[in-house]
Amino acid sequence: MTTQPSDQQELHDAQPKDPTEFFRALSQEKHKAAPQPIKDSYPRFAGMLLGAALGFVYGLISQGINLVTMPGVPIAQYPFGLVVNCIIYIAGGALVGFACSYPKSSLNGVILGSITSMVVILIQWWAAFATSLSGLFQTDFFVAVAPVGLPFALGLLFLITVPLMLLLRWTIDIQSELSYRSVRSWERLRLPLVILTLSAVAGTLTLYPGNVRQAMSDMHELIQAGLSVSNATDLPRPLREENEVIDFLAYAGSNYTLERGLDAVLRNDLSVLAEADSEVILARFDHDWTLACLYEPDTSRPICKSYVPSSFFRDEAWWSIELSLAF
Repeated sequence: MTTQPSDQQELHDAQPKDPTEFFRALSQEKHKAAPQPIKDSYPRFAGMLLGAALGFVYGLISQGINLVTMPGVPIAQYPFGLVVNCIIYIAGGALVGFACSYPKSSLNGVILGSITSMVVILIQWWAAFATSLSGLFQTDFFVAVAPVGLPFALGLLFLITVPLMLLLRWTIDIQSELSYRSVRSWERLRLPLVILTLSAVAGTLTLYPGNVRQAMSDMHELIQAGLSVSNATDLPRPLREENEVIDFLAYAGSNYTLERGLDAVLRNDLSVLAEADSEVILARFDHDWTLACLYEPDTSRPICKSYVPSSFFRDEAWWSIELSLAF
């Protein structure tokens, strides 16, 4: 009669007979599970990749959300259009990610990343402002108030970027520590997904309010109606010369872009009785000939006027109005 081997005997038989082989096998198993040393280049590569991904998500959503919500309306995309702007956001994000990940100290990485992100944001903002109609109208005013407002803006921007860089550096450090695991593992995916979601949410904040989108759509229809006629007497009333729109048929064309006007002096020039919640929409045609229309919330007919921004006149009274609104 044969007896079945006990569990203890099976475990004893499974172990190596030679103690040297047993400890060698145990050492090999530990080395398989242990993470490999992190190369200096890995955190920097991870930082550039994460930064580029953040720039792509934010750039695509911020540049495209208004185009999606207003199909067919030629919205201005400063400074260089949708595609080039997205490329700039990707490059800027990669630079910020590299700066945040470059120092070995996490604190130094957060500080360097915050400073770099401030520089990138200011350059992008200035490029968009300088090429927009608002920049053409307000360049002299901006130069005058910049010495006062710029330090405050920089301090506020630094306070905003520091927590963002803390989150980005934390994500980079986690990626480096878990580099021996699969990229598709949940431990490595969760933080990048969080910061990409936050980037997408930030991009949606550039969506124009409903009244601005409605005003832009109405102005697009108004311009199209004006372009469809051949005689000045057939123009829609807001586009006629008696309403200070000079030679619409001579200067206007099918190639134009629309943008929101935020210049308080321009608003008052269109109507001194303009309400605070009224909206100014600017249409930019060739040679910077500009059509500005004021849309009041309770009226169906806009107040329009044509301009050439470089010759927009400002006397001391206009300056006092805008400076009082700024401060």
